Amino acid sequence: QAGNFPRAAQLYLEAWAHDPSRPEYLWAAARAEHLAGLFDKALQHYEQFAATPTAGPEKAAKARAHVVDIRRLQMDAKVLEADQARTSGNLRLAAQLYLEAWQDQPARVDLLFKAASAELAVGDNAKAEAHLRQYLQLAPADARDRAAALARLDTLSPAAAPQPAAPRSAPEPAVATPEPAETAAGSGQTPPVVLIADAPPARTAVCSVTSGGAALLAA
Repeated sequence: QAGNFPRAAQLYLEAWAHDPSRPEYLWAAARAEHLAGLFDKALQHYEQFAATPTAGPEKAAKARAHVVDIRRLQMDAKVLEADQARTSGNLRLAAQLYLEAWQDQPARVDLLFKAASAELAVGDNAKAEAHLRQYLQLAPADARDRAAALARLDTLSPAAAPQPAAPRSAPEPAVATPEPAETAAGSGQTPPVVLIADAPPARTAVCSVTSGGAALLAA
């Protein structure tokens, strides 16, 4: 009643140790520790009380509700500490605290993204990539940070992020393969003609190459 909650918790625990059949002493100790801010001890004794068969279902439910409240308070305090560490530039500590808070409250997947962002800023790329992938796996489709997580993951591993389908390119034009030379007789084409410019005007010479390789000169 005087507000000395740590001393009250100690005395209640001593009384419960003398008489374990009185679970109300354990409940009173947990409540005093809760009010004193001794959250780890309060969690331990709330959970111990809720597991006691003689605690009663109503009081056990209250103890479990207090456990949830304390864990939320602890997480909020840790997130606040992480935010302060990030603001002061201590990004490694910030990442560690974000991860610890997320482990206490797995539903807060945004803490995974914050941890990955801090890790990326200090060059812990392997950890950042792992936590970004984990965030994208756990976060809902409409999560606020999903697009930013994809963008950060793409900077780490371009092949890891979903890529738009590449447009189908037009087929390359076929390159004609030169066919073997056909004979003049078999091809049906006029053999190439070469004019010899130095020949006299009245006797212009024409050179034709046949398949046999012989040169024929005609006037």
